[in-house]
This record gives sequence, structure tokens and C-alpha cells, in this order.
Amino acid sequence: MERKLWVKSHILPLYDKGKDLEVRTGGRYINDIREQDVIVINGQIKRRVIAIRRYIDFDAMLTIEDSDRIYPKSDKQTIKHGLERIYTRRSDDQGVVVFELVLE
Repeated sequence: MERKLWVKSHILPLYDKGKDLEVRTGGRYINDIREQDVIVINGQIKRRVIAIRRYIDFDAMLTIEDSDRIYPKSDKQTIKHGLERIYTRRSDDQGVVVFELVLE
């Protein structure tokens, strides 16, 4: 199944620089995405979901996941602050979902 996700435009080039983990907070649409679904990012980039991992919050996720695969050349603290600005603490209620992606 094809699913649509949107990212800020400055994130798009990162998919060519090693970004293969997409981080979201849980919610109905996100929780319906399954392994082998195809994610279409901003209507331009297609990636297949090969694994899905769930965490209680951003801290738990960042202790396990490789930050370079989320946002190449950024440290974990910078990534955490960026995610918290985007999701405004909703991860506390809905958890964090990480999609591992491969080129479609």
C-alpha cells in the first residue's frame, strides 16, 4: 500500500545523504503504516518500509537509533530539540514510531 508523508523541504536532500529512518509520533494514520508499505515523501521520494520500531518517547528512541540515519551530520540533542519543536510533546501521549526505509 502507498502512504503519503510530508517533511519540511530542507529535509528532502537528506534522503540522498543517508537518511533512512523516518521518525513520527503515533496516531491513527501513522499506526496504520505497515512493513512493506511504500512511503511517498512530499510526492517526490518513494521508500519502502522494511522495519517499524516503537518507543515511549524521543529519549528512548535516541538511545537506540543511529542519529546519522535520522538527520545526517547532527547530534542526538539537536535532533531531539527539532523533533520536540515539530511534535510539541505529543510523543508523551502517542509514543514515537521509527520507520526504517529503503529505496523503492
